[in-house]
Amino acid sequence: MRKYLILAIFLCFPLSGKTRFRTGRKKRFPVKKLRLRRHNKYPPPKELAVEKPLTQKDSQDKHAKVLTKSEIIDLANNTIETIKQQPSIDNACALLKEEPSFILPSIQFILMDTKGMVWFLTQRPHRLWTLFTGKKIFSQEPLLTDILDGGTSGTWVPFFWWEDDLTQGYFKQFSFQDNEFILGIIHFVESNEYQRTELAFRVHRFYQEYGMKKTINTLNSPAGPFVYGRSGISIYNSDGLCLADSYDQTRVGLNISSLRDEEGNLIFDKIVNTPLTAGRSFGWTYIKKNGLERKMIVHQVISQEDQKTYYQVSGYYPQITKEFVVSLVNKVHTLFDKEGTKALKVLNTPNNRYTRGNLAIVVYSPDGIIRAHSLYPSLVGVNALKHSGQQGNVVAKDIIDQTIKHGESWTYHYILNAAEKVYAQKIVTPEGILIISAHGFIPQTKEHASKVRTDLVCHLLSVNALEYVLTQLNYGATPVTAVLSPVAYGGLFIELYDEHGFCIAAGQQPHHLWKIANPAILNSAKEMKKKKKTKEWMSFAEGSITKHVTVALCRKNKKEYIIVSGYQIGSSLKHNSKQKEQE
Repeated sequence: MRKYLILAIFLCFPLSGKTRFRTGRKKRFPVKKLRLRRHNKYPPPKELAVEKPLTQKDSQDKHAKVLTKSEIIDLANNTIETIKQQPSIDNACALLKEEPSFILPSIQFILMDTKGMVWFLTQRPHRLWTLFTGKKIFSQEPLLTDILDGGTSGTWVPFFWWEDDLTQGYFKQFSFQDNEFILGIIHFVESNEYQRTELAFRVHRFYQEYGMKKTINTLNSPAGPFVYGRSGISIYNSDGLCLADSYDQTRVGLNISSLRDEEGNLIFDKIVNTPLTAGRSFGWTYIKKNGLERKMIVHQVISQEDQKTYYQVSGYYPQITKEFVVSLVNKVHTLFDKEGTKALKVLNTPNNRYTRGNLAIVVYSPDGIIRAHSLYPSLVGVNALKHSGQQGNVVAKDIIDQTIKHGESWTYHYILNAAEKVYAQKIVTPEGILIISAHGFIPQTKEHASKVRTDLVCHLLSVNALEYVLTQLNYGATPVTAVLSPVAYGGLFIELYDEHGFCIAAGQQPHHLWKIANPAILNSAKEMKKKKKTKEWMSFAEGSITKHVTVALCRKNKKEYIIVSGYQIGSSLKHNSKQKEQE
């Protein structure tokens, strides 16, 4: 019995190889060597299909045309006539989608019925067959009532677009095949009027969150968040007493109830009557100041804290254009030709004939010393080379270097939370070379605004910790942080990507966080590295949307970051009556 048991064990459990070789038995279960492979804990993301970027010529052609208000009104009238010639509203929508003349980067078409149902939209196609949610900028009430009040005469209004996007547009009602429709043209081009409206709303949003007392204290903080160029927001009580001024705190305590403009009109009476005339809580008015018309937005606020009436006022000078700036510098140049250096005394005289609005005539010597300043003579003798703009560059150095090199120059800077354009000319006097410059805050294009934002973010990265920059860039998390962010700008998105291409800050679009960058952006960054460039304006397609962006490279702690800022446009999907029935 023991013999058979040992034999069974031997058959079930073969001995080692040596024993088997002695008995002449072969291996029954040959073991193959396994190839060990490295396991990546974080596998790389799948490669996305590379969208073909638009050519530089296409981008330039699309950005060449910027429409004025009157041109937009004419475009709306012509579009309505074109729609009426179509056999059905579906054909009209298809024409708006496919006709190239209706696809412009600065505007967006919207077609809806009088109940607010959206039939056509040249951007955000997922909003088709939803109700129009535009709101009034201060009261947050539905905008549709104001549009219907405008009727067939049309109305131009600032309003809130979807997702708290402040914009402006022209809406007009018309009849088509026994039905009433509304055509809207949303205007995305920057203007002083838009920027002042946005600034007034930012203050109003801050007031709603923190109350009037904290709003007044914040406005009176030097270099606070509510300064825009050489102007800001002023707050007056019902007696005309200035309680706050975000740009010039010396005005606080001044009573303007008896002050008149250069045409003899009482300034405060115009402020009080503006909302009453407009029939709403805000409106626009004019006063004559420093030889130019100053356009002001007035917003009437009834404080919930003390039930008192306050007036928020912000203004600008529409006549200050590039042509106006050049002509004024030419006049100052002629003054120097006639008077020599005696012209410096004329420019330093308060309210001289060369003081126009908030346009500053500044004369520099080649070493950066300010020799004359038409707005602030107290700055004469200051070395401007010791002061830099918000982008980190020395403003006066750029002006002086470019002007001495070329004889005249246009330079762009970002100071006082606004883009400043400076035109300068070189002049030779018996005492030596002088630089005559005119500093004006002229509306910037979307392209220039996006470049400025990338410069600001790069400068923030260079002087602050990454964690602080991320808190400043991720301002879309709450409404109030967007008010105080130094890079928040209506109509533009801004995103920051790390060295692996993942989005680590997304501004007003927090849903983009931790997503991989579009391949067109990554390819642009690679090409810039090869060419040793730091910034590039480009356009690329992303599905049905076209994005126009500035891509910039910035290094911090030996790591490469990609900064993207710009805006997007797109075309809606085709639709027909069957799709409408399904919805």
